[in-house]
Amino acid sequence: MELKNKVVTCRKTHSCEWCGDRIEIGEMAYYRATVNAYDEFLDGWQHPECYKAMLRVPEVTGIFSFVFALGSHPRGGINEDEIIDERDA
Repeated sequence: MELKNKVVTCRKTHSCEWCGDRIEIGEMAYYRATVNAYDEFLDGWQHPECYKAMLRVPEVTGIFSFVFALGSHPRGGINEDEIIDERDA
């Protein structure tokens, strides 16, 4: 369940959960807070282009509910081998 999803200006450095690259102070990023199927709270930051790539996953792979390893994709791109159907996780 998604709790928050908003664009922020970073006040400290973060790692992009999609590509693993640094997001520097002052850069724009998407901040997301979610609760997964195991009732675990998760939050993370993504570059705008990485967030847009994540939104394209269902269109590219046909998988609509998925998980991915942190930092497993190129910046702004999709590594299809790293997309895991949430039902198989």
